[in-house]
Amino acid sequence: MANKRKQTDVNPFANARTTRQSNKRRQTHAPADKRGPQSRLLALAPELRNRVYEYALLEPDTVVVTTSLQQPALPRVNKQVRGEALDLYYGTIFFDVHIIDCDATLLAQFEQYLDVLNRKCSVRMLMSATGEDWTNLVAWCRLIHEGKCGGFGTLGLDESFDDSEAVIHAAHRIVKMDWSWAACEKELAELRLLVGRINSAWLR
Repeated sequence: MANKRKQTDVNPFANARTTRQSNKRRQTHAPADKRGPQSRLLALAPELRNRVYEYALLEPDTVVVTTSLQQPALPRVNKQVRGEALDLYYGTIFFDVHIIDCDATLLAQFEQYLDVLNRKCSVRMLMSATGEDWTNLVAWCRLIHEGKCGGFGTLGLDESFDDSEAVIHAAHRIVKMDWSWAACEKELAELRLLVGRINSAWLR
């Protein structure tokens, strides 16, 4: 489904204590210069700063989201650099979330993390080949209905979808309707009976 890109793992729920300890160790090597790197960076023209940000943050251009995401180090320099660098970072990088057996827990956690940061980014959902788990799919649909998670169904059916992805797409379209959850559950149950005739794995 996705174009081949360089990828790296990141951790969206990182331990801040580790970062503070790491910074403390770095500061012991030389006396702190209050007019140090951050001042020289901000003295550059905005176009040159963007070149620095691109070099430091945008290679590789795809990040694989794991259960522990850590932001790049450069935005920690100061508030202005943080704002400029993260605008470019989240506005350019593709974040790939692997969804196994329709379990959208990691996707929901990552999107909640983005909400805390007040950030938007390009998130690509990569489905596993063995994804016919109806219980997980319904749980994912409930998260979408409650506004806690994204999903398929905002666009038309993509010809590249396999059979399982087409079912997921159809389920997501149901819960994106302006219906109560009880009405959605009824429609989802009917969808399950229909697709179960084609692939009995959805009935397990």
